[in-house]
Amino acid sequence: MGSTWKIIPEQHFMQIITDSIPLSLSYVETQYSQTYVADSCKTLCLQFNCYKQIDVKCIHLYRIFSNATFFFHRFAPEKLYSELASDEPIQVSRESVLPDLLRCYANDDVVSSTIKVTFTDEEGEDCGGLTQDMFSAFWEQAFDMHFDGEEIKVPFASPSNLHGARNTFEVMGRIFLHGFILTGAIPVRFCQSSVMGAFLGSQSIPGPVLLRDLPNHVSEREAKVMSLAMSATEKESITDEQEDILFSVFARFAMRIAPLWGESLKDQLIKLARFIFVLKPLCILQWMVDGVPKNHVDELWSQLNPSDFESLYESLKPSVPRVLQSLRTESDLKPEEEVAFYYLKDFVGNMDQELLERFLRFVTGRPSASLSPITVSFNRVEGLARSPKASTCSNCLVISVCYSTLSEFKKEIFC
Repeated sequence: MGSTWKIIPEQHFMQIITDSIPLSLSYVETQYSQTYVADSCKTLCLQFNCYKQIDVKCIHLYRIFSNATFFFHRFAPEKLYSELASDEPIQVSRESVLPDLLRCYANDDVVSSTIKVTFTDEEGEDCGGLTQDMFSAFWEQAFDMHFDGEEIKVPFASPSNLHGARNTFEVMGRIFLHGFILTGAIPVRFCQSSVMGAFLGSQSIPGPVLLRDLPNHVSEREAKVMSLAMSATEKESITDEQEDILFSVFARFAMRIAPLWGESLKDQLIKLARFIFVLKPLCILQWMVDGVPKNHVDELWSQLNPSDFESLYESLKPSVPRVLQSLRTESDLKPEEEVAFYYLKDFVGNMDQELLERFLRFVTGRPSASLSPITVSFNRVEGLARSPKASTCSNCLVISVCYSTLSEFKKEIFC
């Protein structure tokens, strides 16, 4: 098989993917055995000749690469993907995806295969969207059951159940790794400092990362007091109530020193964050690493540095401007479609973070950002049946043009 690298425009590749399914393996090997797909600022490294399954997997493979462009380009975990066996069927229930998936991955051979997901009592073929949906649902339930924190989550186990927790977190480590290899995404609510500490060690985490994660882990009230106290130039500018809150935070995490203010408090909070995110859950984080196949650690995670993790998390964090920029339409719009598209953009433009993540989960199968565009199309359905429809395998959203007002649209849109 040839090793010549070719350059083709991204839109050409997308046309090949969307218009030529199913593609034969021999055609792909002959025409695009090794291909760089370049856009204005990023390069996607696709080595089709590595994959066992092309045909209906083409869209799924493109999504994997486009979801984690820098990571795949630099560290080429497509090699890990290429070593996976054919599809392993996985069936889960939405109500019990956490125990169902833990049971599936108790067999560590699962990480040696690609997977084909079905949800109990639901129809649909998995071309990548159901896989993403399953991992998203798993981490939502896992964060509720086995993690602690407000927005940013840290793994937690009760001291009375450490023996049973070890097996659970080892399996979670396999799910974390396999989910990334298959989808190009990791759960961004899993504390970045904790993930970095697990693979790189606690001292490798930069202070700014720790200080950024800490306010998102504690309550909003505690975060505000921390911010005010760090910006204080003298102790007298901190009220007794605010000082009591800081004392309570320090006491809650067994930090038996008096909180200071300004730069001195910043140093204290860095130490506190390092304890909360890495040292306290160190045993659990090590269990998760133990659940990851050694060759995956050696070939991928041990090759990373702090800036790599920073880039990965940043690329996956959803934001309103990023989502608005990703909205695309298939052709020139009719007047009524222009109005409906404006309604959608206005709705997205005013979303808070929680609603934005719910919207992305509805359309793409996961609550994190994607480099793949969201394609919006339109119909003329009226009445109760006009609620938006989405295809998570292709990042497509279908909305009706039969809304009289923006208020009416917002009342009925996806949630």
